[in-house]
Amino acid sequence: MRMRLLAVAVCSVCVGCVSFVPTQSASIYKDLEETNNNLKKVATAIDGIYTGTDSYDRTSGYYIAALASVSSAKSKAEGRSAYLRGKIAEAPAKKVALAIGNCEASIKEVRARHEAQGVLDPGSLERQSVMETCQIPKTMEELLK
Repeated sequence: MRMRLLAVAVCSVCVGCVSFVPTQSASIYKDLEETNNNLKKVATAIDGIYTGTDSYDRTSGYYIAALASVSSAKSKAEGRSAYLRGKIAEAPAKKVALAIGNCEASIKEVRARHEAQGVLDPGSLERQSVMETCQIPKTMEELLK
């Protein structure tokens, strides 16, 4: 009898902990992974393939693909936050959505600067910064497993 009561208590605690965070969305994670892959393509292209003043023209497709996938992830994450409104898991879901929004803003800023200048330095801090900023929500989503 005591063992059953203990088992029920332990299971209740474990189930309660699970509800504090939203569940991982494979769709959001896939979109964020695609975003990061496109940013890596931009970085690789700038580092060795397209080093001239027309590097933006040659890499703009990767920026567009990255923005499309991060926008998709953002809308899904915001939808998840809206669904969880009023629940304990709402706060972590909002933080993931906010991190995705920061990633989107970083991509837009670096893209605009690259377009205006026509070229982006291979070792530039802004390029590294956008890659790091976009890795954060991917890691956050991965930790929701």
